[in-house]
Amino acid sequence: MITIIMPTIDKGQQREAIATVENQTSGLWNLVVGGDGYLPAFTSEDDRIGVVEIPRKGEAGLVRNAISEYVNTEWIGFLDDDDELLPTYVETWERNQDCDCMVFQMDNYGQLLPPTGTREAQFGFIGISFAVKISVFKNHPFDGQGQGEDYRFVYTLQNAGYNVRFLDTLGYLVRPYLKRV
Repeated sequence: MITIIMPTIDKGQQREAIATVENQTSGLWNLVVGGDGYLPAFTSEDDRIGVVEIPRKGEAGLVRNAISEYVNTEWIGFLDDDDELLPTYVETWERNQDCDCMVFQMDNYGQLLPPTGTREAQFGFIGISFAVKISVFKNHPFDGQGQGEDYRFVYTLQNAGYNVRFLDTLGYLVRPYLKRV
């Protein structure tokens, strides 16, 4: 089972983001939506979806750290409230658990990141499109420094000797609604 952590500041696309979790080809997921300083006005009949209010942090990484306190699964993944997961994200995670962290490729406005064949963290080529064991995350939470913290997180894990796998598999879409307009 994997828990998807979704911080939100209510950008208006959170329902679409949540739907991409609900529409996974595998049902082995939970979702925790955490409002940064507010309780998101979202309800679901699905008991795998939880909503929590996080004391105002003002930075997505710090909100993700706080939401992780509500997780009781071995793995976590991340989803921003205006992004989307591909339907096979959880299914792909299921097949690749023989590592400590897996980095999915993401479509970042038409650019595939990290590029196919990547095996080491490179600044500018890592986004939030990864899943990690909760025990590893608890030892190395986000630094709260904003821009580049996804790269710094993966880079830190690699340098600490964790098994980080870069998947040549698309799993994450950055703000796809901009392409639909």
